[in-house]
Amino acid sequence: MKKITLLLFILVGAVLNAQQQQYLLDFESGTPSTVVGNWATFENPSPGLDVVINPTPNGVNTSATTQVLKLNLAEASACYAGAINFHNTLGTWQFDGAVTSNLTLSMDVYRSTTNGNIGIKFANATDGTVLQITDNQGAVSAANTWETLTWDISAAAASGDNVNVDQIVIFIDWRCDGEPARPGDIELLVDNITWGANKLTDPPVPTCSDGIQNQDETGIDCGGSVCDACITEPVASAESPAIDESNVLSVFSDTYMTNTIANFNFNAFAGGGAYTTVDIESNGNLSGKMENLSFYGAQWDAVDINAYTYVHLDYYATTSTAFNFYLIDMTAGIPGGNPAEPRYAFATTGGDETFVPGQWNSIFIPLQHFLDYPSTGFTYDLDDIFQWKFDGNGTVYFDNVYFSKTNTLSLDAFDKSIFRVSPNPTQNIWKVKSAEQSITSITLYDVLGKNVLSMAANAKEVNIDATNLKSGLYFAQIKTNLGIKSIKLIKN
Repeated sequence: MKKITLLLFILVGAVLNAQQQQYLLDFESGTPSTVVGNWATFENPSPGLDVVINPTPNGVNTSATTQVLKLNLAEASACYAGAINFHNTLGTWQFDGAVTSNLTLSMDVYRSTTNGNIGIKFANATDGTVLQITDNQGAVSAANTWETLTWDISAAAASGDNVNVDQIVIFIDWRCDGEPARPGDIELLVDNITWGANKLTDPPVPTCSDGIQNQDETGIDCGGSVCDACITEPVASAESPAIDESNVLSVFSDTYMTNTIANFNFNAFAGGGAYTTVDIESNGNLSGKMENLSFYGAQWDAVDINAYTYVHLDYYATTSTAFNFYLIDMTAGIPGGNPAEPRYAFATTGGDETFVPGQWNSIFIPLQHFLDYPSTGFTYDLDDIFQWKFDGNGTVYFDNVYFSKTNTLSLDAFDKSIFRVSPNPTQNIWKVKSAEQSITSITLYDVLGKNVLSMAANAKEVNIDATNLKSGLYFAQIKTNLGIKSIKLIKN
């Protein structure tokens, strides 16, 4: 009986010990920490982030082949600027104060200056702060030399938010508490971040639909030996809009140059990635490009847009799998990242607009959508809109962002895009042909206004399958880059 009891005790002890894990972020190939897409940086102007071969082997890190995290911080960046992994990319864990290895965190660093502090923070899956340390525990004692910093993180085990911890934050140069001004730009190299915790879940297994460039992918969820080939970059700009300029307030468009917002700043704030203007056809027509999108925004002098009905944008996605578009009210006071921020979601399923990669898409978003968004606890209006924001993943091009009083063209403009349908009536297929403009999407409604079919397209000739539709009258809303037109269709 005693032998059985001892055996059970050993088995239970083995199970408990199996939960305990020593975490190591060493940024080596094949590990979640080395995937650049698992990380983002903050705050304006956001630091640069990359995983590179150790460029300065010395001190405690003498290997010339090991990979390290490289962070470049601008002198003017926010006092709390840093880097953070996306939720659950490292799995989830919980600290246990009874285990000695849970009480400290060590990190190898190489820094170009000894001024300021390197800080750390742990957060959980609901963005609860488990632990934040920004004091002199993180002070660097030697510039331009690899050394090991150690923090006492025992308070993490006692935190009320110590549930499903899944994020670590690195503050590159904390200067929010009266410290001397930053002396200039700072480079920080990071390696071998080590701590102990009870493992709750493993990092997710990489797939071709996780929105991250991992495995041997050459783009986000594409290329390499496993995933489908990547979508090619656009070879042409979005088609020029043709709505009369008297109905438009332009924010970013080379077509509308008269009635525009004032003091436009294309790159007002951003996190991770690269956000630039590009001349796709080398003809002076600039498009926006968001590469490895995390979050990004532009700013202008606040304007009252209550006289307008829509905000328009064109987009062309290559490696992105989804993104959101925001209009920001200057006086609503909604913090960035708050669920109350009104947004318009582009997604393959469950979004406000079906996400269509690999082609230019012309989108009119009703401004009422932002007014109707559940911004509980905040007062959102259109009286003083002063920023746009995108967040999501991958690479997205965009153009022709403007506010409009209409989403349709004049009859003269639409004469350039004559649509012909045959046969009509039909029993099975309507064939829709456009004289000039490619059809980008078709939405079919019954006489009660119910959406019975939606389809993306990128051609001048599109077939609509009516096989499973009931006999009767339908209305097809046909969209091109010039606008939208409705036609009547009959099913026999």
